[in-house]
Amino acid sequence: MAVAAGVLGYVGLFLLLVGSMTLAARGVGRLVGVPGFRWFSAQRHAAEWWRLAAIRVAAAAAPWCLSAALFGAQYAFHGETAPRVGGYVTVMPGPAQDAGMVDGDRVVRIGDRPVSTWDELRAVVGQQTGPVEVEVERGGERRILNVTPRQGRIGVTAQSFNHALGAAEVLRRAVVTPGLVVKSTWQAFTARATLADDQSERGGPVRIMRAIGSSERSSILLFLASLCAYLWPMLVGVALFELATGAVFHATYPEAATNPRQRGFRLARLHQALLLAWAAYLAAIPLFVLNALGVPIALLLTVWVTPAVVSAFPLIAFAGSEVWPRPLVLICLLAAIVVPCVVFVLPLALLRSLQLALKAEGFRFGWLRSEPPAPREAAL
Repeated sequence: MAVAAGVLGYVGLFLLLVGSMTLAARGVGRLVGVPGFRWFSAQRHAAEWWRLAAIRVAAAAAPWCLSAALFGAQYAFHGETAPRVGGYVTVMPGPAQDAGMVDGDRVVRIGDRPVSTWDELRAVVGQQTGPVEVEVERGGERRILNVTPRQGRIGVTAQSFNHALGAAEVLRRAVVTPGLVVKSTWQAFTARATLADDQSERGGPVRIMRAIGSSERSSILLFLASLCAYLWPMLVGVALFELATGAVFHATYPEAATNPRQRGFRLARLHQALLLAWAAYLAAIPLFVLNALGVPIALLLTVWVTPAVVSAFPLIAFAGSEVWPRPLVLICLLAAIVVPCVVFVLPLALLRSLQLALKAEGFRFGWLRSEPPAPREAAL
């Protein structure tokens, strides 16, 4: 049940992020006088550059605003979670629970070392290499438990409590926290570490879904808000990739300017962008290996190719809707979201379908550029 709930939560969040970008682009497009704006369009928009820039900036900012709104709701409804002063613990399955420790126990001594704070408790536990006596206080009485740490852990966390925040503080935290998440994510990425020892980002979608499904209700908003902020730089990268591939398309298909509404040019635009995204995915595999080995340049190159890799997801939706039945597109997109390796295989099948569709439109197929059919002469 936890994984099923996680699947729904993860997919729902993904759709919410995409929906926020789409609505922002459409709304600002109408506001600045470009109601026909379309992502990965074969048409070169005649509007001034600042109008198109406003649309893309609004779309890129939408996930950030969504993250801020979720953080605001979390702080407004649940306040701030703060650790309880002293060595009070919450017990998880593990050595401490096996030894008889329960939630609310206050650890006062480990071995011959007295402890009075969570930081002291964690430091002393990390130094233990075998069974140790742990003295706890429970209901005004003290008890001695024999605990055997596993890899420097006994399975406890600091007990915490929630306290309400004022409206001004809620607003301040809602605005500031997404930026702190992005900053921490970058620091963790450059250090090849994870955020605050949280395993969800390292494990990919499956671990993220488990985390969503198993989270307490009071923390789900916080988790989703953090995930929105975590994904925001990647979604900004998608907007930049769309802009860059648009420039490549119009450079390789100058004919599209004279007949932008021809379906073949739309197919060619999607085929070219999807091909570049798939090539980036292929290049990312050795880059991740080199980055794990500590090769400095690999990190910089990985940052460059990641937006193209992430762009494969919307391209599957856009390109698939042109050549496949919509139910099949939805199934494939969900599979790609849940199982990352599908993003490597699925574009190959989609590229083949786009090739066939281009040939049906009279295009002579080529990888980066397919030759359009010669224009028909006007009848005399």
